[in-house]
Amino acid sequence: MSTQQIQAGDTYTADLIVDGWTVSGSVLVLSTETNQGTRYALVLAAQGNNPTSSTRWMHARGRITGPDMISFIDGGNGLNAIQLRSKTGHLPADEYAYELGQAAGSINRRYGPVGEGPVGEEGLASLAAKTRAIQDYKDCVEEAVEERDDLIRRLIAGGVPVKDITAKSGLSRERVYQIRDGRR
Repeated sequence: MSTQQIQAGDTYTADLIVDGWTVSGSVLVLSTETNQGTRYALVLAAQGNNPTSSTRWMHARGRITGPDMISFIDGGNGLNAIQLRSKTGHLPADEYAYELGQAAGSINRRYGPVGEGPVGEEGLASLAAKTRAIQDYKDCVEEAVEERDDLIRRLIAGGVPVKDITAKSGLSRERVYQIRDGRR
């Protein structure tokens, strides 16, 4: 397997090297990018066979250091490296857009952008992928807000007290009434 073959959407069985221990797991490659000649991968790694349905998973960004190895200086959660074993499939971008948005947010808050200094034209593909991921994430959030607002209107219509709705949603009383009345 060559590093050029590791692409966003690829899924693999893998050995996760965590704090010196090796754990069998799976990996979904959320994105890849090149910065000053070094390839990086943003991954969702999980113990078990399916990273998107596992309850024990982690986001990590690492450097692709070999044909089947991703290394982490500080992968979070003790992740040191991922040894990719075999490719198990490829997911279309819309099937992992939510995970990509979550991972990008948590990784960038923790580490900031990959690399330093100027990036040449090779960064344009990464820019396009990140722009698509942001839009996909915004679409998911917009849909969730619409569903939440509809549920709030139905709860009020069903006689649930606004104070209970504010307690469960974290929204202010004023915002709940704005949603009820269709304002903003």
